[in-house]
Amino acid sequence: MEIFRRSSIVNVYNILSNFANICYICIIYYLPMSKYGVIKSPAAVMKELAVKTQQLRKKNDISQLELSKRSGVSFGSLKRFETSGQISLESLLKLAYFFNRLGDFTQIFQIDADLEKVEKLFSSKTR
Repeated sequence: MEIFRRSSIVNVYNILSNFANICYICIIYYLPMSKYGVIKSPAAVMKELAVKTQQLRKKNDISQLELSKRSGVSFGSLKRFETSGQISLESLLKLAYFFNRLGDFTQIFQIDADLEKVEKLFSSKTR
């Protein structure tokens, strides 16, 4: 009976430790707040873009060297991007062009016409 209690305590401790680690990771990546909720940090977005690009490259069965030659992005830049998420805007756009994803950038910094309506939903005056 005593062994069962100890193992249960250890299991609860491990679960709580894992939960704390997950919370810590979430705080690091999602700490910045927008006006309407939690947003990803620039570092998290960079890493996410790098992972997605690497997945596209592997899905198309292209090596880093081949992608470098065909896209016009230096091998060192591509390798650094897939490792750390750091890349110049020009190189990122070249990769997007290669993967036929350049159109995805048209949504960046687009001004929302109905932003005032969204703000009214969250204002204290309407509650």
